[in-house]
Amino acid sequence: MYEFIELGRRFRDLTEKEREDPALLIALGDLEPYAGIGWDSILQNWRVIVLAEAGSGKTREMKARAQLLSAVGKPAFFIPLEALQTTPLREYLAREQGEAERFDSWVADGSAEAWFFLDSVDELKLTLGTLDAALGRAAQALGTSRNRAHIIISCRPTDWRPVQDMETFVKQLPPPIISDAYRTKGAVDEFLAPFTERERQGNPRKAEFKTPEPIRCVVLEPLGRSQIEAFARARDLQNTKAFLQEIQRREAWTFARRPLDLDGLIQTWKVLGQLGTRRQQHETDVKNALCDNPERADSGVLSLEKAMDGAERLALAMLLTKTRTIRALEPIIVPDDRNSLNAQLILMDWSVEQVKALLRRSMFDPATYGRVRFHHRSVQEFLAAQRLDKLSRQGLPKHNLRRLLLADTYGEQALVPTMRPVAAWIAKNNPDIRREILAREPEVLVLYGDPESLPQDVRASLIKAYVATYSGGTWRGLEMPFAEIQRLAQPDIAPVINELWRLPHENEEVREFLLKLVWLGTIRDCSETAFEALMTPEFGDTLRIYAARAIVECGRKDLLRKAADDMLENVVGWPDRIVFTIAAELFPNVISVAELEQLIRRTPEPKRSLGGFSWALYQHVETLEPNSDAARFLRDMLARIVWDERQKSNWHYLQSKYYYVVPALSRLCAAQLAGQKKPGTALVRAAVIAHRFHGNQTLGRDEKNKLPSLIAQHPAVREDVFWVEVDVMDAITTELDNRKRLFEVTHENLMGGTQPEDWPWVLDNLRNYREPRMRRLIFHAAIALWTKGGHEKAGLDEIKGAVMDDSSLITDLEEISKPRAQKWLRKFGQSDK
Repeated sequence: MYEFIELGRRFRDLTEKEREDPALLIALGDLEPYAGIGWDSILQNWRVIVLAEAGSGKTREMKARAQLLSAVGKPAFFIPLEALQTTPLREYLAREQGEAERFDSWVADGSAEAWFFLDSVDELKLTLGTLDAALGRAAQALGTSRNRAHIIISCRPTDWRPVQDMETFVKQLPPPIISDAYRTKGAVDEFLAPFTERERQGNPRKAEFKTPEPIRCVVLEPLGRSQIEAFARARDLQNTKAFLQEIQRREAWTFARRPLDLDGLIQTWKVLGQLGTRRQQHETDVKNALCDNPERADSGVLSLEKAMDGAERLALAMLLTKTRTIRALEPIIVPDDRNSLNAQLILMDWSVEQVKALLRRSMFDPATYGRVRFHHRSVQEFLAAQRLDKLSRQGLPKHNLRRLLLADTYGEQALVPTMRPVAAWIAKNNPDIRREILAREPEVLVLYGDPESLPQDVRASLIKAYVATYSGGTWRGLEMPFAEIQRLAQPDIAPVINELWRLPHENEEVREFLLKLVWLGTIRDCSETAFEALMTPEFGDTLRIYAARAIVECGRKDLLRKAADDMLENVVGWPDRIVFTIAAELFPNVISVAELEQLIRRTPEPKRSLGGFSWALYQHVETLEPNSDAARFLRDMLARIVWDERQKSNWHYLQSKYYYVVPALSRLCAAQLAGQKKPGTALVRAAVIAHRFHGNQTLGRDEKNKLPSLIAQHPAVREDVFWVEVDVMDAITTELDNRKRLFEVTHENLMGGTQPEDWPWVLDNLRNYREPRMRRLIFHAAIALWTKGGHEKAGLDEIKGAVMDDSSLITDLEEISKPRAQKWLRKFGQSDK
């Protein structure tokens, strides 16, 4: 098992609406996790219930919070609830050296707050314990100090009874009255600051503090993509980028959302260097999710084979009854249970303990109070297909299977809509069902199941059937997810694609489908076909873009160079959308930076939409090695065209004709600043331009906001940044007053204004600069730093010594150093913040 990894886990409040409508929570479950709330917000509340399914890492999270709080001197204790069934709280703490004494010290303090993490209600019930007895022992130990105790208890959703368990919680450990116990916002912030700082790092969202609720019920969110990447890095995965790309390519996100499942994927990747076919992913996930955990109290109640059989039976029953959730066996009162399946009625030959053990497996996720669901719909469909396949081998009549899967309504032959995925899974080993799908709805074999595992002749027949079905007529909206097409696309289908391309097709979507196969399958033997499509002006923009991507993926630089030459010379034959979509991808392997600049300058940016070179370049720069020659050439070109085409604007909001390439420039500068020991002058200038000209664009805002902190990591270049800012602002404004000029240069600039550490180089410039206007500017910078430093006499003497050769500056210095002037400086601020 993996050790704890800090991932900044997020939570979401369970709303009343979700409690009443399980379908709402189900619909949200397959999406990318919300931003949610963090532990900093959770720990403000006096009583919290954390609901999380098996394998989500809730126990490790609670242990880690207790340890982190203890590490900064806060009273915090992690206690398994089942231990309190038979052991008093203090006696349990005494098992570890010093813990009972820490508890005693907190009780005696009389004013300090403490945190108690009680994990978990479901484990307690497995040992036949009662929540009332366990919480009663906790309440007895806490006594009146419970009003200073933050109590966080965890549970699986299947085991939490929202009425009975909540009443027990409130009876034994009632929340304190907020007005008496709650400290001020500032006090809470200060109290939790050492603990929450790590979580806030890297998160642009500031923690939102609000008056805590008496009792809060939250759901632990699944892992987001950045958390998945962080977990993989912590598990010593060498190439996390390739791992995430494989998850994306295989559409395996559903098997990476929980730490337990993700750890299994990582181990598979380390051993095999791949994640396997979709069928293999499902088989591995099902096995891991149904395995018995020897550390749990129900160990041995259910074998893997029996658990598999039960899961298959429930999966098929849910599809046939069109129910979306499974009712937990706890006596929970729910408002409307018509859409929930009673597992005990399906598994009538099982004991209650066996059914409960199955529903506790990590195969199932929370739906809402008292209900669970399969942790992903495709897993449920796969298991249902496994069950039907097994029944077929055991003698299920063919006509009964056909009736379940196939529909003949009003003369139309189709598939039963809810059973399409099941039919696709069964098709691999059932030729009869496969033939029916090809004749009725061939796209089902692409959209569902695992087309990659189908034999070559079947995949060829599938493509031919799809083209024959849809090649006639006009646009039909036949968009298919790329992941599904990619599973079908393999080099051995090249002859079929080339053959079908030569046929006439009224519907251009069919040609797009064929080109997607070439692109997503890297089918080099179809490169000439893709080139023909790219060079045919009569075809639509989308089709030609797919053709270009197919050629890029196949690595045919010779064909791309021919296309690029024509694009550069033949303006009419290349619509703007094609140019800005594929031009960036051609750099630097096919076109030079000068040719890319030519295409940027000639192609207008689309208005009122995110697209054009703005998006294309922003995406493409991430694929470049930041310190490569190509990246440097591109950076300097983008900075130059932004600067050369600057427009008349206010000093605080600089504008350029090519403002839309600034997000890409910001991303490129951020990557280069992060990877260099000492940035050169060209990079510093590009970063200043990116920072000044970004404006209010949403795209690239994060990278733009990172630039000052990245510059701060290179204190040796602060002087260079200052003079680049001077050069930029002097070219933009005509301000003659040097004090105001300094404000324009240092206000919201890349280096955060001049700071005390800048004093040596500011003073050195003041001594050596001879150009009057620049020297007066640096003179005012020195005065600003002297003012920040509290008008120390030593600083004033150093300034005076540096300007002894200029009588006018000596006069100004004497005037500024008068007591009345110093008072004015303190009031109005010679500060350049």
